[in-house]
Amino acid sequence: MIESEIWEKPPLYIKVWIYLLLSAQHSDYKGLKRGQVRTSIPEIIEACKWRVGARVERPTKDQVYQVLEFLRGKAMKSERRPHEGNARATMITTTKATQAIIVTISNYADYQGQATSESNDEGNVDSSTNPPRKQRQPDNINNNVNNDNKEYIVEIVSYLNEKVGTNYSSKTKRTVELISGRLNDGRTMEDLKKVIDIKVEEWLGNDKYEKYLRPNTLFTPTNFENYLNQANRKRRNKHPPLELFAPSNEEVSILDEIYRRRNETGPTE
Repeated sequence: MIESEIWEKPPLYIKVWIYLLLSAQHSDYKGLKRGQVRTSIPEIIEACKWRVGARVERPTKDQVYQVLEFLRGKAMKSERRPHEGNARATMITTTKATQAIIVTISNYADYQGQATSESNDEGNVDSSTNPPRKQRQPDNINNNVNNDNKEYIVEIVSYLNEKVGTNYSSKTKRTVELISGRLNDGRTMEDLKKVIDIKVEEWLGNDKYEKYLRPNTLFTPTNFENYLNQANRKRRNKHPPLELFAPSNEEVSILDEIYRRRNETGPTE
């Protein structure tokens, strides 16, 4: 990688590339082939954010598109090895999927294990004795849910449980899919909490509707958009309390003096 053209690009390029490499499946799983990752532009943006002090910076959609275009059109080929030619045409290929893209890492096997690594003339005992990289094992949360989303899911479900007094799990497959979907749509933690707050205020304590205070109702795409707009409208229509004019002590003294003189001299003064 250090000898390749991507190393000379801005830092975001190598960050996106490494994210895709580390997110790709090590074996066929749930419709994905080895070396593929199901992702989206918003997910890449969240995965590749960075901090400047306490401020969180995120790449723009255009910046991510530029990186993907570069990866689609460039080979991971060392400039010091011109004899390799153009056998490897691209670093990735992409295909569209429902609300996502499927990224396929070209020559994925080249980045795995040590069988393809080159040894020097003197050899290296340490490298030959390193254990092989362990394959990821699937769990009930899809492998392609990034770590940030997992943390957000836990926080959102905990927030709902605290507000309603329920005990929903943050690992239930449907709950994970719904919350991840809203986050991947570009919605924020604050948006999800707004929806919880507006419906808790409206439904909690109502025998007919309280049962709908659950992830499967709140975070389905159509419901979520309607509830979020409801919360935003209510916030816009909620005017702050009017602050009445309060005169200073000096102004009160002046007014008292005026009224005192008026009472002494009559209304003609």
